[in-house]
Amino acid sequence: MRLITYQALLANQQNIDQVKRGRGAVERVGGRVEMAPPTKLGIILVILHLPEGISPEQFFPGLPFYPM
Repeated sequence: MRLITYQALLANQQNIDQVKRGRGAVERVGGRVEMAPPTKLGIILVILHLPEGISPEQFFPGLPFYPM
């Protein structure tokens, strides 16, 4: 299974919480979520690995994920 990697920089705590809540759903389809420690400005890099054919929008609508 080929994984496509996406990234987003998130600072809003609601968006970060949304990613944390969605981690299980991503893992159930064979994907992974990685979250870097926050920067001094409170920004968190989120890296999302999803199977080909599945988009970040399916799990995290409205969040700014972009292919790497």
